[in-house]
Amino acid sequence: MLLAKAYVRHQRDQMLKVALDVLDKYQNQQRFGLSSDLGGHQVHEVAKFAQALRDVPSQLGFPYEVKWPEVPECLKKHIMT
Repeated sequence: MLLAKAYVRHQRDQMLKVALDVLDKYQNQQRFGLSSDLGGHQVHEVAKFAQALRDVPSQLGFPYEVKWPEVPECLKKHIMT
């Protein structure tokens, strides 16, 4: 069970890092008046995805039955599923 938890958490953590990096980059671009590749809707989708990833360990059946959230289109080039 410990190995399964560690494996799933590692997968989750990798995806969460990508999502949080994208959100952090967007926030910095906004703060300094720089253009961004993302629109407001995309940022919202990434934020929802990050929260869904945070919620993965609280799913019933974790770590053996995990329902992964759908990766937003703007992250698919960064996250392999």
